[in-house]
Amino acid sequence: MLNGPEWFRIRSIFQKGLSSPLSVKNFLKSSDEIVQEWLVMVEKFNENPYIDLLPELSRLFLERMLK
Repeated sequence: MLNGPEWFRIRSIFQKGLSSPLSVKNFLKSSDEIVQEWLVMVEKFNENPYIDLLPELSRLFLERMLK
């Protein structure tokens, strides 16, 4: 793992390419599909207000990172 100045240096290099409008546009469709599927699933949980959604959020973020 990197920390401090070296982490910031590497992050800065990747950030430039990943945050450009074209790069963001390339990921929008797949991101939207994943989030829309997740929202449909979460609506089913409305029946039980005591369900912990944290594990579901973790799954959402993991799936988003892998696609």
